[in-house]
Amino acid sequence: MGHAVEQISEQYRLSVAAQMAGLSSHQVRNYLQFRLVKNCGRSSAGHHRFDDDGVARLLFIGAAMQAGILIDELRVLVHAIDTDDAPTVRSQCEKLRAQVSTKQATMNRLSADLQRVRQQPALFRAQS
Repeated sequence: MGHAVEQISEQYRLSVAAQMAGLSSHQVRNYLQFRLVKNCGRSSAGHHRFDDDGVARLLFIGAAMQAGILIDELRVLVHAIDTDDAPTVRSQCEKLRAQVSTKQATMNRLSADLQRVRQQPALFRAQS
């Protein structure tokens, strides 16, 4: 009656996966070294291959790094995800969400300051 549908995922070279995630190949190699991401295999020539899940992980890591999250903090979260450690995933996500909220508030204050500088640069001149 019901047939199982096999989901076929595309596989991408490291350089293509990096480009899809907005990263450099060097960054992806670093993330591999730090075990933040895993390849889904290697080509016959030994080159790293990534599937859609790997690219999604790279996108997540790239966003986290841009937000200023430290590699060691990401490693804790990624390890917890990869080992199905739900309590650590929850606690680490809450910790990182709090950091992101703090950074967002800081960025909002900076944005408002930049608007004031643009409108009245004299207010921000250093006094001699």
